[in-house]
Amino acid sequence: MLLSLAVEPALAVETDPTEPAETTEPEETAPVETAEPEESAAPEETAAPEETAAPAETAEPAESPELTATPEPVELTGLELQKELLLPATEIFTLKVAFVPENAYPLPELKWTSSEPEIASVDEEGVVTGLKPGKTVITVEAGELSAACEVTVRFSDVAEDAYYKDAVYWAMDNDVTQGVSDAQFAPNLECTRAQAVTFLYRINGSPKVSGKLVFTDVEKDSWYADAVKWASQNEIVMGTSSTTFAPYAKCTRADIITMLWRCQRQKCTDKSGFKDVPVGSYYDVPVRWAVKMGITNGTGANTFSPSMICTRAQIVTMLQRCEKKSCAIFDKSAWQVPYAQAASVLNEVGWDLKSAFLWSVGMSYYHDNIDISAGSEVLANYGFTHHCGDCYVYAATFYTMAIDLGYDAHQVFGYVPQRGGGRVTHSWVEIVIDGTTYVFDPDFQYATGSNGYMIHYGQSGTWMYMDYGRIN
Repeated sequence: MLLSLAVEPALAVETDPTEPAETTEPEETAPVETAEPEESAAPEETAAPEETAAPAETAEPAESPELTATPEPVELTGLELQKELLLPATEIFTLKVAFVPENAYPLPELKWTSSEPEIASVDEEGVVTGLKPGKTVITVEAGELSAACEVTVRFSDVAEDAYYKDAVYWAMDNDVTQGVSDAQFAPNLECTRAQAVTFLYRINGSPKVSGKLVFTDVEKDSWYADAVKWASQNEIVMGTSSTTFAPYAKCTRADIITMLWRCQRQKCTDKSGFKDVPVGSYYDVPVRWAVKMGITNGTGANTFSPSMICTRAQIVTMLQRCEKKSCAIFDKSAWQVPYAQAASVLNEVGWDLKSAFLWSVGMSYYHDNIDISAGSEVLANYGFTHHCGDCYVYAATFYTMAIDLGYDAHQVFGYVPQRGGGRVTHSWVEIVIDGTTYVFDPDFQYATGSNGYMIHYGQSGTWMYMDYGRIN
């Protein structure tokens, strides 16, 4: 348009240069005339052929019953469904029915039902909705015919390839725990001491308990009160002090392994292979036992991670492994604690080697001409009763407690040099740990400053023990 307007004035000059009004006409009329095609090209108004070419109306002959033969009835003889369905909670799945034969006619109305509708529901179209973990049977019926599918609903947050999957459903089936909701187990949620002891209590059948709670931080009406009372009365838990249990403190790996071991207190001197488990710690023997029983393999190369907080998944996995070996069931008759008075003292001071050693160290020295040939138990019981004695009594008390703790301990008789010259009879304890012999001498812990807790025989600075031998 701009090009034609530029040329037309040149042609107008040749005919009549005095009439400029005529040369401007294209500018006045061009916008209106050229815009008309846009205004008149309304697709809605010109689409009349589409309205008259109605395909639905011309298709009548194909739909006419006069032109279609009525199918002959074919008797329905069976219904088929898939046999099994694994469904995470909160998810849906539509079951498809296969008719037998495939050309059965006419098709009947179907009726759908769930044997456990609280686990999984089903609607009239066969749409199954997982609600909470468990098993149910979805049935479809047509008259006297039926087919069924067994539906297993899983926690939505427990993967089928998770190492703890079987343990989670074992825990659920055995009423150890039912998850944090209908749909979730929360496997990575940290476990409290109250939860851990309650799980163990439930594995043992939730026995009835009586008596008073010894822990002031456990409410008598709390959901874990009976579990704590049961575990305390059976010396499975000692609390964080003589009056506190700390129910909401996080449960460590050392805590749960020790609780499990105390159900039967089996002796174990096998190597644990863990560098982070101190010899003589309260969880030393429990960890050795747990490794031997296949309850734990640690958290990495040569590490157990005793202070690591346990998750719910880890706890139920350990419990299931114990259940398979029947070693999580409390059985006092299985306790390998041959020295009753030693066990009583351990109940007071804590079941670990250092606490036992320090108790013996804390006795008062007193020489009462006790017959040393009476044996370690007689000597030890004297010390436990009077809290005093000589080196033989000191050694005997620690020796018997070490045996009850499960260590390969021995009371030793021999001689030590006197400061003024010569030598004198003496008794101490040797414990073999991972093939190494350690010397424990509670009588000389403070007397010389060069002997004491966990001194390896032959180490520089120790006393020169002479002419000695084990008496048991």
